[in-house]
Amino acid sequence: MKKTDYHFKFVNQRIKSSSFSLDDKFSLKESFEILPELKFGYLKSSKNKAVIVEIGIRLPKGQAPFTFEAITEGIFQFEKMPIEADLERICCVNCGSILFPFLREFIADLTRRAGLPPCLIPPVNFVEFFNFLKQGKKPSLMVKKEK
Repeated sequence: MKKTDYHFKFVNQRIKSSSFSLDDKFSLKESFEILPELKFGYLKSSKNKAVIVEIGIRLPKGQAPFTFEAITEGIFQFEKMPIEADLERICCVNCGSILFPFLREFIADLTRRAGLPPCLIPPVNFVEFFNFLKQGKKPSLMVKKEK
């Protein structure tokens, strides 16, 4: 099997959507663990050899003194559009690894601006994340906050 190199450039990134709310019923004196849910998707445009990749993160109510949901999207321009099997992996593993730090920083800043200690989402192994998705599993992250 011949390995093909696909060259692409990172064109732009933005926060596509976000929501955040505080839960006043939650005691800030308690330690807590959160399990944010991750989402991934992409949309290709063969016409201009570009792909829009979305990474989303969501924390449902009841796990922490806050809830949030945010989606970041990035535009990636390819020299040559990969075949579909390669494109899915490149978008999830390579493009996801480029975009996720922007999302992590956004959540940390959001919680800090709400008067809370920054919520530091751990880095993601996007190779493992991709393998979970291919197996039909729902990936999640664990974040532990000590009092």
